[in-house]
Amino acid sequence: MNRVVITEGDPAGIGREIILKALADEALRKVSNPIIAGSKEDFEETFEILLSKGILKEKFELEYLNCNPKFASKIGEIDGDAGKYAYNSIKSASELIKCGKARNMATAPINKQALRLGGVPFIGHTEILASLTSSYDPLTVFETGNLRIFFFTRHIAFSDISGRIKEEKIIEFIRRSSSANKELTDSKAPIAVAALNPHGGDGGLMGNEESEIEKAVRAVKNEGIDVVGPVPADSVFYECLIGKYSAVLSLYHDQGHIAAKTLDFNGTISLTAGLPFLRTSPDHGTAFDIAGKGIANEKAMKLAILRAATVK
Repeated sequence: MNRVVITEGDPAGIGREIILKALADEALRKVSNPIIAGSKEDFEETFEILLSKGILKEKFELEYLNCNPKFASKIGEIDGDAGKYAYNSIKSASELIKCGKARNMATAPINKQALRLGGVPFIGHTEILASLTSSYDPLTVFETGNLRIFFFTRHIAFSDISGRIKEEKIIEFIRRSSSANKELTDSKAPIAVAALNPHGGDGGLMGNEESEIEKAVRAVKNEGIDVVGPVPADSVFYECLIGKYSAVLSLYHDQGHIAAKTLDFNGTISLTAGLPFLRTSPDHGTAFDIAGKGIANEKAMKLAILRAATVK
C-alpha cells in the first residue's frame, strides 16, 4: 500500500506542529496518503491553535492511528511519560506496516533523556526499530540535496572511534552501504570512504587508521564494488555534493552531521536502511525551547514524508 505512517515523536516537542504544517501541502497529502500514529486529541488541539494564530489557513482531514491518550504533562520539558508516548507511537506504526496497512514510516523527533526516564531501553529510533523488526544493525543515512552520507559509527564516544576502525568491520560496512545505496539512488558514481585523520593520515605521519580503510577498500573492489578511499574528510563531502561520488561513508557521528547541517540545517533528513521498510525523519531534535510557539520550521519534516512516500 502506498501509504506513509507518521509518528508523533516526543509530545512535549515540536512534532505535532511540524507534521501539521508539512501536511498543509495538499500535494504532499495526496502522494503520501498519511496516517498519524499518536494522540488524535492532541493533534486536533494543536490544529486549532495553529489555525487561531493564522499559521495554518484552513482545516484539512487526517486519519489517525489513535494509539496514545491526551498528553497531560508540560510542553517543552523532558518527561518520562513523553518518552513512553514516543515509543508507543513508533511501535504502533511499526505494527501497522507489518500488517500491510502502510508501506514506509516518517518519524517526528524524539528525546533520548525522555526515553530513558520513561524506561525505554533504547537510545534512539534506529535501535528501537531494529528491535521491533528483528533487523541486524540498520544503517543510518543522511540526505540533503545531492549529498548522501552513511554512518559507520553513531552514538559512541569520540575516544572509542579509532578502535572500531578495523578492516573486517569496514569491509562489511562498505558491502551493506553499497547495497542500500543502490536502492536510494540511480547514480553510477562510486561511493567514497572518508578518512579519519587530517589529509588522510599523510602516509602514516598522522595516524595509521587509514591503512585499515585502504585494505578494506582493496578487498571490496575485488568483489566488484565501486568504492574509493580513504578520501580526506575536508573535501569528500563537497565532492559528493557536486556528483563525483554517489555517497560518502562517514566514520563517526559529527563528521557527517556537521557537513550535512552546515549545507542545509533545515533541509537535512535522516533515513534508516536495512529495515523491512524505509524510515525517514528530520535531522533535528525536539526543540523544546520553541515547542508550542508555532515558529518551528517544517521543511525537513516535509522532505522526510515525501521521501518515505516516493521510495519503494
